[in-house]
Amino acid sequence: TYTPFPPAQEKSKVDLQIESGEYFLSKQAKERQEKQRREDAMREKMEEKRLARQQEYIAPDEPGEEKEKKEKKEKKKRKHKDEDGEEEVSEKKKKKSKKHKEEVADESE
Repeated sequence: TYTPFPPAQEKSKVDLQIESGEYFLSKQAKERQEKQRREDAMREKMEEKRLARQQEYIAPDEPGEEKEKKEKKEKKKRKHKDEDGEEEVSEKKKKKSKKHKEEVADESE
């Protein structure tokens, strides 16, 4: 489609500075702001590098360790079940022996 009007004029560097408020800052304030921006960028880079260096010292996960952990968990579960199971078994034995005694008493009468 044809429009007889030209596109809107782009803002000049000075206009952009006026909008951001940078135009009204003193020379020292501009330098201070730029220095702060550089220091922040430098700190971020240093932190990234430090983390990368620390990654070198972290031991990789070995598949054997996972198996050992799983086995330990399973042993704990089995042990816990066995303890619960022993109580259930002893209760069953008591009930069974009680029934047996009652049957023997009934037979003797």
